Formats: sequence, C-alpha cells, structure tokens
Amino acid sequence: MFVSNLGSAMVTLTNAYLIFEQSRSVGVVALIAVCWSAPPLLLPITATYLVNRFGGPRTFMVRYLSSAVLALIPIALAITGNLTTVALLVWCLVMSTSSGLFSPSATVVKRMLAPGSLSPDFNAVATRNAALASVLGILVGGAILATLGPVWIYSFNALSYIPVAFTAIPLLGNAVSSEVARQPFLRAFPILFGPHGRRDLHAACLFTAMGILISGYTVTLPAIAHSVGRSPGYLALLQVSAVLGGLFTATAIRYLRGKVRWGHTQRACLATMGICVLALGWASHLDGTPALTLALCAVVIAPIGLVFNLDQALLNALVQLFTPEDSQGVIFTYYALIPLVMGPIGQGIIGVLADSTSVSTALTALGVFTMALVMIGPHLKMRAAFDTMGTSFDTMTAGESRAVQRRRG
Repeated sequence: MFVSNLGSAMVTLTNAYLIFEQSRSVGVVALIAVCWSAPPLLLPITATYLVNRFGGPRTFMVRYLSSAVLALIPIALAITGNLTTVALLVWCLVMSTSSGLFSPSATVVKRMLAPGSLSPDFNAVATRNAALASVLGILVGGAILATLGPVWIYSFNALSYIPVAFTAIPLLGNAVSSEVARQPFLRAFPILFGPHGRRDLHAACLFTAMGILISGYTVTLPAIAHSVGRSPGYLALLQVSAVLGGLFTATAIRYLRGKVRWGHTQRACLATMGICVLALGWASHLDGTPALTLALCAVVIAPIGLVFNLDQALLNALVQLFTPEDSQGVIFTYYALIPLVMGPIGQGIIGVLADSTSVSTALTALGVFTMALVMIGPHLKMRAAFDTMGTSFDTMTAGESRAVQRRRG
C-alpha cells in the first residue's frame, strides 16, 4: 500500500498543478473530485453483487491490476502532447469507473487482515503509512514535475498498482458466506435509517460525511500556491502540510483510547478543523511577503491534517468493527460512497465560491459553517449512540488484554 499511495500522491499533485495552470480556476480543479466520484455513485448495486459473488480478495486484486493498465493512458497523452484538462478529467472518469466496480473490496480485505479490536490500530498504522507515502510522493513528485515533466510521474503510478494487487493472495482461500451473498445493496438503508436501524452506524456515517465535506478546503491549495509563485514546489509544500498529520495518527489513538470518550474526541477534531480553516482564510489573504504567506498557510494546514486523519481512522475502525457479519457487503459499499459524494460536494461549493468571490472568503465561510456544526452538534442526539460504540470497543479491548495477560501468565 505504501508504494501505491506513493504513486497516487505524485499523481494528485500533478493533476492539480496541470489543471490549475491550464484553467486558472479553482472550480475546474474541483472537477477532479467530481470525475473521481461520479461513476462509483452509479455502481453500488453492481459493486455489492461483485464483492458478494467473488469475495473481497478477488475483487481487490482485479481492481488494482485493471488500474495498472488504465494508468498507462496519461503516459500516451503526455508523449503525444494531448495531456489537456479535458483529457485528464476523462481519464479520471475512466479510472474511477474501474475502482467503483470494486469499491467495497478494500474495506473487506482490511476487515479480514485485522479482525475485532485490532481494527483501530490497523487503521491508524495504515493511515500513518499513507501519510508518509503522501509526504514523500508529493515532495518527489514536485521535484520530478519541475525537472523531468509528468511522463515519469504517470509511469511510476502505473507500476505502483501492481505490488498491492498481490497482497490479497493469502486471503483467497476465505470463502464468502451465503448469508452475505443474499444481501442486496438497498438493504443498507433500513439498517441505517429504518425505525429499528443501527443509530450507532448511522452516527458514524454522518460524522464521516461531515469530515469529508470540510476536507474540501484542499481544493484551494493550488490557488494559494499560485498566489505565491508558479513553482510546483509551493503546491507540494502545502499538500505535504495537509497530509503530514497522518504520521502521528497511530500515536494519538493509542494515547486517547480509554481516556477520552469517543464522541468528545470527534467533536474536538471537528472544532480544530473549523478554527484552523478560519486561520487559513486569514493567512491566505494576509498582505505580507510570499514567503510569510506560504509559511503561515503551511503551519495552519498541518493541524487540520492531523485531526482529520485521526477522526477518519476512528470512524473507519468503528464501522468495520460493529457492522454485522451478514451486512458487511451492503454497509461497506454504502460507507465507501460517502467520500465519493461529500468530497465533490465540498470541493465544488468551495471552488465555485472561491471563483466568484475569493479564496479567503470561501475558506472563512467554510470555517464558520464548521463551527456552527460544532455548536449544534449536541442537539443532533447522535453522539450518544456513537459513544456507545466507543464504550463497547474499550470494554472489548480491556477484556482481550486481560485474556492475553492470563495466557502469558
């Protein structure tokens, strides 16, 4: 996964830089998220059927091997001089269609690799791994883009999909139960929203959607970097700041678990994101030297990345842990769709607002909206159910720890 995330980070930087350079529009940059998200939104029924029919490991392997083949397209476009904004957006559509067909496979594979109470630690370490790969990918990608051009970046990205496809080979012997295979995708809605549905899972999905929506602030980073200078290195620095916090996610989870209620942790993460987005709006509008503007923006972006990764790692772990065995296919498919819906919505709204007013105004509006969510949060009556999940997990973990100590004794 480290190699795959490394290639993805390089391409994320390259796509955003090239498209903003050609269009000079934050709204057009937001179309990247739309293109990545639109096809999977049309495929949840098919994706659920495939993972139920063939199992998570097989669909996981097909997803990454097909991505390796499709990742060759921008290489040909760059060589022939056709790497335009439209061509890149169409390629994003093609890639997302392939991944959308197998969207629940990654969650199923993670659940198989780290069952039970191992899930939060696994997700935290995976987040740290992805953050480290993103930091290196963005920095290396910025240097390669400035010196050698995009062909080498897209070439490495195509190769990076191959190793991860084979990590699921040891899991191929795990059969998919007939109970899971009988669950259609539409079954997710009564489970989450019905009168007798799972309010804890519903709360976790809602909080995930809020975090993804706020993370749409990243669509403004190319414009902030361009206001400082045209070097890809400026955008690389801001994007590194956005993912740097993921390196400390595992440490934060180990420190907080059992000491703070999970609902309070989630609310603190949301409040920190709101305050820092407001500060970013101020820093991006500051009438100072380019170096000062860049440094201040990087400093206020870093805490957003930390609390966002912490929030998402906890939420992912709880959904994986508390989803009933016979509903994994449908719930995991639904959960995989949340970032595909909320990501483009957040980036699209922020992008349009930034183009019509200013980047600073768009970020300020997002910060005010986030703080309003923090204020009305207790009145949503969702954190009680969410806290129940956290309490159950802490009890489970404590019981397993005592059992391990007895066995060692």
